[in-house]
Amino acid sequence: LAVLGGLAYKAWNDHKSNTPQGAAQNAAQSAGQSAGDIDPQAIPPAPAGSAFDPAALTDRSGTDFRLTLIKAMISAALAEGHVDQREHQIIRQQVDGAGLEADEKGFLFEELSKPSDPIAIASLTSGEEQAAEVYLASVLMLDTTASADRRYLERLGDALRLPMDLRSRLEAHAQQVVEA
Repeated sequence: LAVLGGLAYKAWNDHKSNTPQGAAQNAAQSAGQSAGDIDPQAIPPAPAGSAFDPAALTDRSGTDFRLTLIKAMISAALAEGHVDQREHQIIRQQVDGAGLEADEKGFLFEELSKPSDPIAIASLTSGEEQAAEVYLASVLMLDTTASADRRYLERLGDALRLPMDLRSRLEAHAQQVVEA
């Protein structure tokens, strides 16, 4: 989740400062790297206490924001109607790594039996920063070339009211991490 916060922070900060998306790719290429050469272990976390520090935040309902991010991942994984083995493994790793109590873990695994609902997930966020993190968490779970997943992502982005530029940045960062 710290990597998620760091990636979302970078994309959001670039979006807010209107940094051209290609600037990072040009810098990476001039350093002899490709744009996909991102080491998830080397991504700095978002500043502590910032709107991108999931451990320090609650969502709109007052729930621990880490739970909201995992709920977003579950909902996205269910976009095509089932959770495959890869998606289940990613969700389990995030749940195990979040330091959650047994009842919180049980609640999240109950979420796996519920239908996917991007509108409900979007309603949990408080502000564009949380919306960016939820969108990024969802993108990481999806095959953005699959039509059901793409529809889910479009509905989620619209419900989160994220600008297209920010969505593109978040998707590009997610793709780079997946390829790393």
